[in-house]
Amino acid sequence: LGFLVPFATIVNLILKHSFAIIRPHEDLHLVHVESILGFPSGDVQVAVVFWGICALRWTNTYFRAFSIVIIALIMSSRIYLGVHSLPDVIAGLCFGLITLLWWKLNITQAMVRSWFSGKASSYWGILLAMFTLYFLTVEEDITSSLFIVSSGALIGYGLSLKNIARWSYEPGMFSTYHITSICLSYIMLIIMATVIPTINFTTTTIIVSGVLESGLLIFMIFSVFPYIQKTIARLEYEKSARNDDL
Repeated sequence: LGFLVPFATIVNLILKHSFAIIRPHEDLHLVHVESILGFPSGDVQVAVVFWGICALRWTNTYFRAFSIVIIALIMSSRIYLGVHSLPDVIAGLCFGLITLLWWKLNITQAMVRSWFSGKASSYWGILLAMFTLYFLTVEEDITSSLFIVSSGALIGYGLSLKNIARWSYEPGMFSTYHITSICLSYIMLIIMATVIPTINFTTTTIIVSGVLESGLLIFMIFSVFPYIQKTIARLEYEKSARNDDL
């Protein structure tokens, strides 16, 4: 999910500007939207990817039914709010399903496994191709917050691949001290998101500072905070083991 959600977001932005199909008239909008382009629906496409991956990993029948209901509610809500037409949300559903099918291909899974074994050249190649296609496709509003945040997330995730590969369960991982460390980590995350500025001098500084901010935050989530939490869990387990020996 650390890769697929921001990946699907940028793919949706590229598709929106490629099709260049405008949303329903703004008089019908019940909520504010960032872009006038609406085909395919980004909310639906990303929701299908997110809940689809969750449903594939947790095979409980009730959870899968819950995922389908959530996606259906998101689709209907976008139409009800007047920001998308029926073809918009159906297209979002289809492109989300295509993303999931691509992700489940054996060749894709083999490529992903190589990322976590130190061979991440294909990962950075995908990012480079996607960023290039975005800038070639988007003529206006290249400083979209969705693009900046998603780009930073993908870069931060890519820098964390080796650390993610080393993740493993530690005894005592869900102890009181460990849960406390998780809470403190996310408090630090909120503080960092507030403190780190976005430099609004030029288009370039907006993009670069925004990407650095979101990239650093994602790197903290996938690399620094898990290391802190794992270290605390290990120290507590060792302390518990020494007490048992006594």
